[in-house]
Amino acid sequence: MPEPELAALRQAIAESRLVNRAGDLVTREPAAALVCRTASLAYLVLDGIPVLVPDEAIALTQLGSPSTEEHDAAETAD
Repeated sequence: MPEPELAALRQAIAESRLVNRAGDLVTREPAAALVCRTASLAYLVLDGIPVLVPDEAIALTQLGSPSTEEHDAAETAD
């Protein structure tokens, strides 16, 4: 996950604004996150371990993230 998006994720966690797919409030700040752009989901990396459990995923729509098409276009332009 790019640093600006990771910073937004951390901020949302600090403000208690994120829930995972199971509906639980996300409280642990990740060191990093893996992103599935197709599904618009983030999987947190906690204590150096990616948490790839489907119910633990976070919908990126909660962050107001750009759409997959906008992200892909930005990567293509670089």
